[in-house]
Amino acid sequence: MTYIERKKYVIYSSTAFLTGFVLYGILGLFIFFNPDLIEQWTFLQRSLMLMGIGIVGGYLISSLLSGILLFSHYTQKKSTRFKVVMIVLFMITVQVIAIVGFVLNLPMYIVNLLHVLRRRQIIEK
Repeated sequence: MTYIERKKYVIYSSTAFLTGFVLYGILGLFIFFNPDLIEQWTFLQRSLMLMGIGIVGGYLISSLLSGILLFSHYTQKKSTRFKVVMIVLFMITVQVIAIVGFVLNLPMYIVNLLHVLRRRQIIEK
């Protein structure tokens, strides 16, 4: 990947994570203020649950976007025959995109972030 592609990947993944965190955090607020749980759980337990729901939601959205970005980058240079087979087997393709996104989201984000930061430090010197 080029520097610009890495930078875009970091920006897109970060934005997707923040969006998922906010959306799922809003859903977690309904559980946070649930009257049944207020009596059973402490404030700390409900707060940690709210943060956990937000983090998992952010990772979900970021992983799906990451899978789409990585898979589209992978298929750019593939033959037309391969692309036709992917279209015919679209259910398997969707599962592969989701699995690749969940497995490679965090490692690819860290690697791309380190490359972007290293390049930025080299340019500043």
